[in-house]
Amino acid sequence: VQDKIGKIPKEKQKRIVFMRSNGAYYSPEASFNDVCRYAQVRNALEELHYDKPGIVNQEAVVQLNPEVFLLAGWNYDGQHDPKQMEEELLNNSGYQTTDAVKNRKVYTVPAKHVLCVSQYIVNAVEDLADAVYKN
Repeated sequence: VQDKIGKIPKEKQKRIVFMRSNGAYYSPEASFNDVCRYAQVRNALEELHYDKPGIVNQEAVVQLNPEVFLLAGWNYDGQHDPKQMEEELLNNSGYQTTDAVKNRKVYTVPAKHVLCVSQYIVNAVEDLADAVYKN
């Protein structure tokens, strides 16, 4: 990833929030935080300094004002179409003031990479860096 995008100083790294169908989920010890570090993006939810995992309320996400919203592309039950989730997020009146929505920076990455805890997590780093820095 560094060969592709170079070394991005922390203060210039994009701030993202990973959204699920039930909202933004944060866990202080999740592998997703490592994926973000290696992809040279900042998980904005870490700024909340929560010490336990859980769903982050919408107001906290809006106050963080992420530059990018990230979605996992997995329609596991036929009711979680990533394109539909993207449209719902972009049209959610509560998120209209965020930079991510104002600039239409909502990206979907393959769930089989970003939600895994195997050697394929390397693909999640590449997917995330490509989505954030190539778009």
